[in-house]
Order: sequence, then structure tokens, then C-alpha cells
Amino acid sequence: TKVFYAFLAPVMQTHLRECKTNTDGEFHCGVGERTGQNLFFDVDTFEPLIHNEGFKYAFDLYNRFVRASNCKPGGICDFKAAFSDGRCAGAIALPETLTEMLLEDGEYTIQPRLDEEGNVVWAPGQNLSDGEYWGRRSIFPGSDKVLDWTTPGRPLVDCVGMKCPLAN
Repeated sequence: TKVFYAFLAPVMQTHLRECKTNTDGEFHCGVGERTGQNLFFDVDTFEPLIHNEGFKYAFDLYNRFVRASNCKPGGICDFKAAFSDGRCAGAIALPETLTEMLLEDGEYTIQPRLDEEGNVVWAPGQNLSDGEYWGRRSIFPGSDKVLDWTTPGRPLVDCVGMKCPLAN
């Protein structure tokens, strides 16, 4: 799924252009020649890139997140339903889906809580001005572990320096 890429990309640290050091000694990616690098296949040999510690690590994180936040008893996982039912404290979604979760009248927003007489006792966006969101958005944090492309076997290593050129 598209959400899996949010877990995979920071671990794999792929980039479409070569990384280079500028005249100030700062390391930048995206200024050199095109690499053709991607997440799934080596562009020169067509060797699959999914059989390594990094891919497994990203998948395990993704799987744990989905199972912990989206699943009903019985194993059915649906973050839109889990969020709107109030069973999920957070969600990772594309912007348009997330907007529908955060707008007061959005398709996937949490439903108002009612008392025994049917009166609203809590609703998302209570006391907000028009156009304000009741939830918060944040950039996905990335990874503290990355795939080391330069070492045979491509081990998983700490995200530091040249091993992690795209870190912020």
C-alpha cells in the first residue's frame, strides 16, 4: 500500500540523483547524475531489493503499526473505521484522506458522543472557528536505522552521517 512506502523509504534511503559534497563540505543528494535507484529492484541487474534487513525492518514496523492501531478482534484492519470509531489515536494517510478524517463533517471523522437522551456531549471540532481542524498533522518521522548500500550484504545500520544522506 501507499502507506507502507512511508515506512520503507526512510529505511532504504534511495535517491534519484547521486549525492555529492558541495564547496562548503555539506552533503547533498539530488544534484548529481540520475541513479535510477528505486525501492524494489537494482536497476543494473534487476536483482530484487526486498530480501534484506532494511526491507524486513520496515515491513515489521508497518505491520506492528497497523495491527496496533487499526484492527478489530478477528484481524480485520481498517484505519478509516478505527479512527471514526475512536479506536485509533493516530493514523497515517494521504492528505485527501486525512482531511476527510479531520474535518468536522468529513466522511471518516470521529462521530460525536451522545448521552442517553441523544444530546451531543462531545464532537470533533467543538468550539473551533470555521475551517479549523480539530486534529493535528505531522510529517512522518523517518527512521533511525537505514540500509547500508555500500557494505556487502546491505546490513541495517544506525542513521548517521554518510549512511543517512537524506535525514533531516
